[in-house]
Amino acid sequence: MTNDFNYIFQYLDKEGVYINKVEFEYQIQSHPDYPSFLAVSDTLTFFNIANGVLSVGIAEIELLPDRFVAFLEIEKGQPQFFFIEKKDSTYFYSHNKTATALSLQELQRFWKNRVLLIEKSGADADPPATTAKNYWVLPGLSVLLLFVLLFQSKAGLNAKLFLALPALGLFFSFAALRDLFSHKSVLLDSFCNMTSTESCEKVTQSAKWKIFETVSFSDLSLVFFSYQFICLLLFLFIENTEAYFETQILLLTIALPVLFISLYYQKFVEKMWCPVCLAIISVILLELGYVWFYYNFDFNVTAQAILISAFVFVTVALIWFSLKKLLRQQKELKEFHIAGNRFKRNYEIFKNNLLASEISANSEIESGSIILGNKDASLKIIVVTSPFCSFCAEVHTVIEEILSKYSDLVSFDLRFNFNEVNNDARSQRVHQKLLSVYYNYGQEAFRDVLHQWFTDFATKDEKIMDRPGIMPHDDISIQEILKEQFLWNQANDVAYTPSMFINGYVFPKHYERKDLLHFIIDLSEDECFITERIKIQV
Repeated sequence: MTNDFNYIFQYLDKEGVYINKVEFEYQIQSHPDYPSFLAVSDTLTFFNIANGVLSVGIAEIELLPDRFVAFLEIEKGQPQFFFIEKKDSTYFYSHNKTATALSLQELQRFWKNRVLLIEKSGADADPPATTAKNYWVLPGLSVLLLFVLLFQSKAGLNAKLFLALPALGLFFSFAALRDLFSHKSVLLDSFCNMTSTESCEKVTQSAKWKIFETVSFSDLSLVFFSYQFICLLLFLFIENTEAYFETQILLLTIALPVLFISLYYQKFVEKMWCPVCLAIISVILLELGYVWFYYNFDFNVTAQAILISAFVFVTVALIWFSLKKLLRQQKELKEFHIAGNRFKRNYEIFKNNLLASEISANSEIESGSIILGNKDASLKIIVVTSPFCSFCAEVHTVIEEILSKYSDLVSFDLRFNFNEVNNDARSQRVHQKLLSVYYNYGQEAFRDVLHQWFTDFATKDEKIMDRPGIMPHDDISIQEILKEQFLWNQANDVAYTPSMFINGYVFPKHYERKDLLHFIIDLSEDECFITERIKIQV
């Protein structure tokens, strides 16, 4: 299965469902079954997008909605998932942005019986507020200032127009290095892989010659065009563009052998053409023709021009290779993090760690419990917490996120670690108010109050807990609940908060509590834990 998920993004866009594409790709790469279709479905579920993977026979194709994702074998032996859209009686399939028409009979010939459907909900329709528009403010301001500088410069029009060529070269250089910058573009991918004999990635990442392990053609082009751009701006500022072009004619002429080496490497060593590399070569040849056509040279290069050019070139090279090292480290760290997440999010590994942990005593509390979620859910999670514990605030954020996604699958049993002997009057009052809110107003009001409390944790304002109608006689039963919760904590050696028990088992210490979010579905469906929980209670 391909690692390109544009077909999913097309489907979501057509259905009007917003998703953070960068975050989606990160989460799906962290899935233990990546890049399977199960990983796609689970990741969509993680983003609160209702979906289902169905087995659909050929005879049922016409019963499907007008848009869906299907597994097709367009090319023999290479089945892939495609976004399918039906318009009138014609079907259009696409994996990237290009849609191809086919009839129902052709679709049936390619059909492999697997379909993904999503269900749009109101929460998915509106994208969250972003800073996308603000992102372009600084680049736009830079371009504006550049035009002002060019307008103020007394240099000729030919010198100013030349600036567009190194800018174009920089664009192609960044395109050649897009993998290092972790940038993806459907347009560039299509441009780089137009035929079976073309592949930018294979050429630019090749190291068949030892020298390319240190310096590649892409590095040289990026440094060269950056140097050209910056150096021309400097010479425009000192109003000596003639000296700049004197140096350029020499450098561009010297660059010719490098261009031929690049062509030789693509043709005879890699045996694959790189369209972006050919575009870079074309820009350099265009620059050489431009300076020869518009300028007359006496090759009287001054020492000042040479020193300025050398300084800019060396500085740009030093900055780039330092930046490249950091980018590589960042990329390796991200890949390591993804691989680590893939390992951590493997349910069988998590389950084995959970089963190897300690088992709690009887989980029931007779005087009453604080249940969040579905009280009848098979997945029972006990959380021992305290309203005065900063680490508990992080756990409650996790609880809220789990409840927002899987409220029907899980039952959270919150227990306070309140010892009336060692706590002051204010602590007792806060605990009593929290339980009063729960027993008088229900779990939604309790969750809202607890959320506000931990959100404004620094102030610890008790007023947010004040609710009308709490009866005085409730204090006696509430005190009994707090006492029984504390005794249960002592019986299970719970001395610190937060502590968590999953169906009676202590949460594995090798995992972060936020990792629990990725195991809720598996835990709720695992009969092993349901059986074990029954045994523990008996």
